[in-house]
Amino acid sequence: MSGRLVRSPVVTLDQPRSPLAGLPVHQLAGARPKCSTDRSQLGLGVSSPPSDAQTGRGGTVGSNSFEQSIEEPKKHFESILLADLSDERVVNSKILHGGCYALSEDQHFSLKEAIANHFSISPHQEVFIVGSAKLGFSVAPHKRYRLFGDASDIDVAIVSHNLYEKVWHEAHAYADSGAGWPRQGKFEQYISWGWIRPDMLPRSPSFQFSEEWRQFFRELQRGRQFGPYKIAGALYHDMHFLTQYQRRAVRSCREAMEAS
Repeated sequence: MSGRLVRSPVVTLDQPRSPLAGLPVHQLAGARPKCSTDRSQLGLGVSSPPSDAQTGRGGTVGSNSFEQSIEEPKKHFESILLADLSDERVVNSKILHGGCYALSEDQHFSLKEAIANHFSISPHQEVFIVGSAKLGFSVAPHKRYRLFGDASDIDVAIVSHNLYEKVWHEAHAYADSGAGWPRQGKFEQYISWGWIRPDMLPRSPSFQFSEEWRQFFRELQRGRQFGPYKIAGALYHDMHFLTQYQRRAVRSCREAMEAS
């Protein structure tokens, strides 16, 4: 890539607003079904208030159902942080693994399987549903505790060293040919953080990966198998970078809680 010094980016996973925004989910074909997974198994909503030992303080927190507790995501997520779990443990047990709020158990696996089959990777080790679709609310600093809703995206993190290297090398060859692109600087910044945002790749007939990526995810949404939501992907070099990105978001929640 270019030899200039790059600055650390503001690392977000913003996606364009869905053209279906504003329509109630129940009016859309393929609206999100109730998740078949027991909500208490997600480690988020609980069927009864946790004990003092679980919360680390006196009194009770949470509510008697996931649907109720999700209405107060700040209090809800802080109860998890107060349970003396490390940031890494929260990421691994609540964000990267377990059930998915926006999808039923079958949908969750089917989406991961479809993506894995397309890119010839593992659905269990290299494809992760993240963001508000996973938890029911966001923990990203710029939209912390915003609930998953009609205009939300299903964000997918793909972790593949081989695919990442392939795209990186193709982008390097494209830039080395002298064919720059408008978002090249941003692309290079994200590369320094170990992930590729495909919306920052060249949009050119000579750079086929961009269009192939967009077409694949458009087809996933068009089928409505996973609801009316846009499905947006990002590509990570390895688990270290994905885990660190999620840990920063969890740590930000913890710091905001401690400062309040």
